[in-house]
Amino acid sequence: MTVMTPTPELLALSDVCTRLDGAGIAYMLTGSLAMSYYARP
Repeated sequence: MTVMTPTPELLALSDVCTRLDGAGIAYMLTGSLAMSYYARP
């Protein structure tokens, strides 16, 4: 199994999601951000 290094965009997205979760704010990923997060190369 290959472990991929997260891109700067995914690191920033992870930070934002963690902060929103911590604040109890609902959110939804759409478009290229969702594809970048969920797609497998």
